[in-house]
Amino acid sequence: MKNIDFDFQKVLASSEMLTFLAGAGISVDAPSCLPSATHITGDIIQFCCPEEVSQDILSENFVKKIRFEFILQLFRDELDPNLKIMEYYAQAKKPNTMHRFLADMIRKGHIVMTTNFDYLIEYALGRDNPNATAIITANDFLSYKDPIKLAESAVHPIYKLHGSQENIFTGENTIDSVITTLDAFVREKEENVFSLPLYERDMFNNACKGRTLVVMGYSGGDVFDIIPALMQTTSLKRIIWIEHIGNMDNKTNIYRIKSTNNKPNSDLDELLSQLHRSTGVEIIKIQGKTSAICSSAIEREKDLKDENLTNRTEEPIKWLQDHFPQLEEVERQHIAGRIYSNYGQPKKALQYFQKAYELFEKSHNIRGMANELMNFGRLHGEIGEPQKALKYYKRAYLMLENTKHIEDRVKIVGNMGIIYMDIGDSKKALEHYNRAYKMNKKLNNRHGIANNLGNMGWVYRNTGEPEMALEKYQSAYKIHKELNNLQAMAIDIGNIGMIYMDMGKKKEALDYCQQSYDIHKEINDLQGIATDLSYFGMIYIHAGQLHTALEYYQKAYKIHKQINNLREMASDLGNIGLILIDSGKLKQALQYIEKAYEINKDLHNLLGISANLANMGLVYLTSGDLNKALECYQKAFKISQELNNLKDIATILGNLVTIYTSKEEPEKALEYSKQGYKIYEKLNNLIGMARNLTDRGILYMNMGNTEKALEISRKSHTLYEKINDLEGMAKQLNNMGFIYSQTGDNQNALRFYRKTHEIYKKLNKVKEVGDVLDNMGTIYGVIGNNEKSLEYHQNAYSIYEQLNDVNEMAIILESIGVEYLNLKHWNKAEECFLKIHSLNPDNTSYAYNLACLFSKKRQKNTMLDWLKTAISLNNEYKQLAARDKDFIDYWNDSDFQSLVGSQ
Repeated sequence: MKNIDFDFQKVLASSEMLTFLAGAGISVDAPSCLPSATHITGDIIQFCCPEEVSQDILSENFVKKIRFEFILQLFRDELDPNLKIMEYYAQAKKPNTMHRFLADMIRKGHIVMTTNFDYLIEYALGRDNPNATAIITANDFLSYKDPIKLAESAVHPIYKLHGSQENIFTGENTIDSVITTLDAFVREKEENVFSLPLYERDMFNNACKGRTLVVMGYSGGDVFDIIPALMQTTSLKRIIWIEHIGNMDNKTNIYRIKSTNNKPNSDLDELLSQLHRSTGVEIIKIQGKTSAICSSAIEREKDLKDENLTNRTEEPIKWLQDHFPQLEEVERQHIAGRIYSNYGQPKKALQYFQKAYELFEKSHNIRGMANELMNFGRLHGEIGEPQKALKYYKRAYLMLENTKHIEDRVKIVGNMGIIYMDIGDSKKALEHYNRAYKMNKKLNNRHGIANNLGNMGWVYRNTGEPEMALEKYQSAYKIHKELNNLQAMAIDIGNIGMIYMDMGKKKEALDYCQQSYDIHKEINDLQGIATDLSYFGMIYIHAGQLHTALEYYQKAYKIHKQINNLREMASDLGNIGLILIDSGKLKQALQYIEKAYEINKDLHNLLGISANLANMGLVYLTSGDLNKALECYQKAFKISQELNNLKDIATILGNLVTIYTSKEEPEKALEYSKQGYKIYEKLNNLIGMARNLTDRGILYMNMGNTEKALEISRKSHTLYEKINDLEGMAKQLNNMGFIYSQTGDNQNALRFYRKTHEIYKKLNKVKEVGDVLDNMGTIYGVIGNNEKSLEYHQNAYSIYEQLNDVNEMAIILESIGVEYLNLKHWNKAEECFLKIHSLNPDNTSYAYNLACLFSKKRQKNTMLDWLKTAISLNNEYKQLAARDKDFIDYWNDSDFQSLVGSQ
């Protein structure tokens, strides 16, 4: 990046009204001398954790990930429920140059916001200043949500975005504002909803509207909730970001940040590039000493003198040792486990939770032991080891069964339901969700009740019972609406959208998912937004619009990458791979699936690894490499067996059916099909049973047992009817139509194809409608109704043309050309066959069909030329031509015989 000509002092001296956002870095310089957030974080970790853990966590690579707010919240949960640690910030009472500068900006009518817990800007404004006010609590933000109007009055407000222990102007205890921030951080970590509370965001947006935002005192990694708010603030005039470099006294580097800049030099540059990409707002970055950039040399000289006269703030570690009792070893081990767990190190987390468990066991602390067992269960579930997770949850439940801790028990029961769903045991999952539901009703825990209902909806969706699923999701939504839980409401609405997708109602599915997306965007829930984008992708896959689906999954992946959700990144990559398989781009598909596989390997996510191996198997199967496909499926099968993941075992058995069918080993394929059906039957998975029978019907058809094929197909259709799966019913009707066509019962074939066509039309499955019309056209051709055959094939062609499906257009043109041939419309037939070649240069049949055409027209030389071309493209046409009645008039012709040989 090149230095640009930009004078920040001119901006400060101008009449332009500015908005400032100040972080902890402004309080480091003398005489304030508060340690940085990173310093305080490190000292809390040293105070709370075993020595070897402190050294590991505070290593250069790890410490960058640690957020001060998380450590503060952890400290509160484990040993400081009243947040006494906030008193540490009260020691600093001497504002430095930057605090005085910001106080001066406030007096001049500019807006100043801060995430700092200290009172130094307030002290700079003056405690006895009658016009000074601190905006701290939710009521404050709601009362003063128009900061521009407030700044134009005589009031001098400071906006404290993360709260404060006390309002020093009024003496009000405002510690609840800090608790709200820390509680929000817990929720944000669990749900990836990194954002300011709604009441603060309204003020924040108003403060930024049409103005220049000057950001200072932040490294970039410590603005987890500010950046998402900025990402949604497109009405800013520009952003000036001051990056503090301590050894640049009177020198500055000034850059204009753009999303098109070459590879970013730092994490901050990457973040600012993303910000520019998202908002399009001009971004200026100034590197230098912050106080030198903002204030005069005289003021800074005063601070240097004060530094010699002022006692520095006590080191955080010393203050903690003086004000808190030394932690017991069990607490240290447990806290270490929580930190490792929070920052994606499950193996280390398990190691320290185990140590804590053993210490609790020595002291006979039953609840402590149960708590660690719950941590074991949660972590083993996260890393794809569901059986281990269940084992630990069961042990925890037994320990607490006869205690008063019903809240812990209901949590365990609900978590076990999630694990059973992961392994495909819908019946047990539903049992556990029902138990948790009843327990939450006793506790009058409405939030828990709603979650249980949503989970039941998930079960019913997976077992192919959409009406029941819809009922549960709607009940959950009603409670969440009464609780005004926007995030949960959005999740429920998105799930309802997925049910409508399953029912083939594309419009309703898109409408509901759009509503979910709008709410998630309003509350700035990035994970929710990404989930909705994935839902849009699924809907468009169901509609056959693969290109649109791909775009949505790519958008979802981009967000998951932004919030570092590795598990979901792997899921997105896998889904992109599946779309590319359907699009025929097998090499690209394999690359994406292999990327997903590597991420899941790093996460030790066995469920994900198994899914990726199965998808690799699908790539190889589609490309015709049956041995490699079989190898992948066998590896996936082995993992699923180890995990006792019944649903995945049944799915892979279905894949093996396809493999052995392709290898022309139908008996083996049939054996695997029956094994899979037994598992689906055990799980009461009706949709799995129906799909299994669908594939088995085709298998019997390939084996020549049409009677059995029809019997099985009817059973499958009955199951699809039972669960009201219209798409499944249509597929099965189509299969029965095909079976009848193969037995020569063309009237029944047409009857079933018409029923199929009716359902696909109702579901707006455009591609499938085209396929059925093609099938019906073929039947009419077989029974000699060439006019009707031509009509249906032309209707199918129009659909493929609308979808721009060039491959299908080329295939259907051959059928249209043949019917024109039968009807002796020579010129139209010739036009069709030539167009096939222009659509698909790899097609060889066009030349053979043209030879047939000119044979019928008795144009021998032209016929021989096209037949030579056909044979040069595919030597098998020699034998075909020698038997084809289209050439009957030339079978005894010497030139023809010379070309095709003596047959």
